[in-house]
Amino acid sequence: MMVPSDKLSYKEWRDLILAELKGKGRSRYYSAICPICHVSYDVDILGTDASARAWAVEKIASHIKSAHSDALT
Repeated sequence: MMVPSDKLSYKEWRDLILAELKGKGRSRYYSAICPICHVSYDVDILGTDASARAWAVEKIASHIKSAHSDALT
């Protein structure tokens, strides 16, 4: 398990971001979770599933850069 003191590159942290498709029917969304602090961001699917997933991952990646910059190498 990763601990906050582990230093990884931005790409390595990005690869650890978990994004899951949740909901049913028209109320589907992607939920992405920060691998460091477990905060989650939800993104509604307005276009394609792939674009919503990418946006959810990007929101967490941005969160890691700003909130956990000390964990980046």
